Amino acid sequence: MTNPSSSIVTVSTNNYAFSGTVQNATAQQTSLTVNGVNISNFNFTNGTVTANLLLANGNNEIVLKAINDCGTDSKTSTIKYEECLAPEVTITNPSSASSSVTNASFNFTGNIENIGNGQGISLTLNGNIIPNASFSNGQISAILTLINGVNQIVLSAINNCGNDSQTITVMFNPCVAPIVTIINPVDLFYGVNSPIFPFQASIQNMPSAQGINLSVSG
Repeated sequence: MTNPSSSIVTVSTNNYAFSGTVQNATAQQTSLTVNGVNISNFNFTNGTVTANLLLANGNNEIVLKAINDCGTDSKTSTIKYEECLAPEVTITNPSSASSSVTNASFNFTGNIENIGNGQGISLTLNGNIIPNASFSNGQISAILTLINGVNQIVLSAINNCGNDSQTITVMFNPCVAPIVTIINPVDLFYGVNSPIFPFQASIQNMPSAQGINLSVSG
């Protein structure tokens, strides 16, 4: 066999241009099989055998064999076809394209298919690469420290067959407890001689009146 030139080869396309040479035999005395299936449409010219073979996923056994009245000879080669697939990126946490949180520490997770040992993966937060992300069995995770406001997270992957990426945004709104300050009266205990009293207070970190309660006890 001249192509493949070794007994075991790996390819990433399923259409393979086979070639080999046969001496002391005619085309009728020559056979070519792939995984035990006879290839009848091979070309035979001056002892050179050529054929376009359609490979199956995984190992493919190629046997070139010649028989004449004086004996038999054959050569066997294995062609491993590994389909070339582009990466597929999926962000699993957060599960939506935009979300809002109240904690700056964010547990990011995602899945990446067809990326092998993890080379070619990039995770960025607001344009900055996250170097300490963990990748195992197609899953990536990292603890991200968010900034106030909008945070853009981009997960991307690239291999010899293509690339894929996904972008999400996380809004970080810090959770801050309300601060109540009574302005009038200025003292904790205060005496008045009128039933009408101009009470006044300020409340911070409350965007609306919802959650505010004012009570008077006799």
